[in-house]
Amino acid sequence: MFGGLGADPRLRDRVRAFGIELPEDPTPKQVDAWIELAELVRDPGFRARMRALLELSTPVPGRSRPPGASIWWARNVVRTVAEVRERGVVPEGREAAEVLTELFGDDDRTAVLLCLEAGVAAGMERYRGLVARVRGQYASPDATGELEWLARALRARR
Repeated sequence: MFGGLGADPRLRDRVRAFGIELPEDPTPKQVDAWIELAELVRDPGFRARMRALLELSTPVPGRSRPPGASIWWARNVVRTVAEVRERGVVPEGREAAEVLTELFGDDDRTAVLLCLEAGVAAGMERYRGLVARVRGQYASPDATGELEWLARALRARR
């Protein structure tokens, strides 16, 4: 999926180092996750959606970090949005606008939204959870609801 992106070679090497391999003596849950993950990465639609996400969020040599790059794996963003949702704040409301300012300041919110939408469309949360299960690691809870709330809030301010 990185082919032709022109990403920094160190980033490509780091991504390759995080290969996903089934353990020698996997649990049934790991096998199930491995099978689902294999089906997912064979899907041309998934690969195209993931490629779109990578194009929006991968720094390339000579260019500063893309504005949307920090949204994925940013647990502080998810935690903040979860707290706001629990309080019943609607994405289109004034309080949501204040949360966006707190989270992103003067960042290009259009770029953040594009990257966020690409990640949600790609199923990044599901992918992340499957990878963690295959590796036998803890995966933080699926944050799709929080990410969808965040996308609605960003869309409301375009």
